[in-house]
Amino acid sequence: MKENSYFENELSIINQLLSDRRNFRFLYKLSIIASFLSNLGLLVIHIPFRKKIEQDKFVAFARVGRVKEKLTKVLVNTYYIEDEIRKMNFSIFHIGPRKERIKFILCDYVKFCKMEYKILSDKILLENNQKVDENTIAQYLMIRIPHAMVYKFAIEQTLAEYQKGIVFTGQMYDYYAQIEKEVCHLYNKQLICFPHGIESTQKLPLGYSGDVFFASSQKMANLLNNLYNTQKFLYRKKINERLYKVNSEISKNLQGKVVFFTQPLMVETTKIIIRKIAQYLKSQDCVLYIKVHPLESSKDYIIENTILIDNFTYAISNSLCISLVSTILLEAGFNNSEALSIVGIVDGMRYENYPYLDQNTIPMPNSEEEVFAIIDLYLNV
Repeated sequence: MKENSYFENELSIINQLLSDRRNFRFLYKLSIIASFLSNLGLLVIHIPFRKKIEQDKFVAFARVGRVKEKLTKVLVNTYYIEDEIRKMNFSIFHIGPRKERIKFILCDYVKFCKMEYKILSDKILLENNQKVDENTIAQYLMIRIPHAMVYKFAIEQTLAEYQKGIVFTGQMYDYYAQIEKEVCHLYNKQLICFPHGIESTQKLPLGYSGDVFFASSQKMANLLNNLYNTQKFLYRKKINERLYKVNSEISKNLQGKVVFFTQPLMVETTKIIIRKIAQYLKSQDCVLYIKVHPLESSKDYIIENTILIDNFTYAISNSLCISLVSTILLEAGFNNSEALSIVGIVDGMRYENYPYLDQNTIPMPNSEEEVFAIIDLYLNV
């Protein structure tokens, strides 16, 4: 098997992690053994099953529930290749003939992991003198790389028997998005991306997923087409409305409120700002609601004069939506809500670095006083 192009994008990341050849050799072998046993176990568990592709349906890649939720708003009659490890949804292990699955785990998988080890050791370890935590190395290798091999096998098996020429995805540019793009090109399928997330004008080594990519705005579509010298980035307002809009009837019946949407970014600084907003609202006899990002823990946001919200529809509807640089700031406008970015009051961050934030529709105050003034205006204080 030849080296895969999508893997090249990971080399620069791993280059910052790995140093000691002896520790790396031991941990990588351990990762192969551990992932081999776990994947073999899953394969055996699911061996009686096989999900056949219904040719009247489209195929879409949705590795996590949040991506699938977005795609179901624009796609119908679609078969989803899911990979929700946290929810124990291993449907990728149902894909492909039993014989091919067994052969993959017992033969190709081990060979491929050995090949990846050679790439890493030859290209990285000989040139890297940094020292890092061994647990970081083990966690990175034991989960990410070996599992990606299984994911690649699963979508290859799917597209090999899939007759339609179009495939959909919600992944934008990550490790798995590059795998999807490579396999789609291998089987001559057009990959269309309805992104879960926000684009950046920082040029990526392998670019964005998809032969067609629906951008968050016409401005971003133009910027990205110029950046990558392509015409694949499109903007369609009706598509964005379907992607971002929640239940309109629920939205109309909700009372206005102030909601802070967290992100796994600048967490401690964000908490300080949340506390200040909560204290200000307390002085106005109001409460601050918090919607915690799915990758974060609610236990980390137990703050005075705040209420945690689990229901996304309730949080995004008829609210003043405050966040750093989240997609929420775009979604607010589709759900009878207003947006407010705090990027201007966080040291080291500049709104110029986030061109998808439209200053004409999303206020980005430069001081806490301005934040409080916008809150007052929204609450009619």
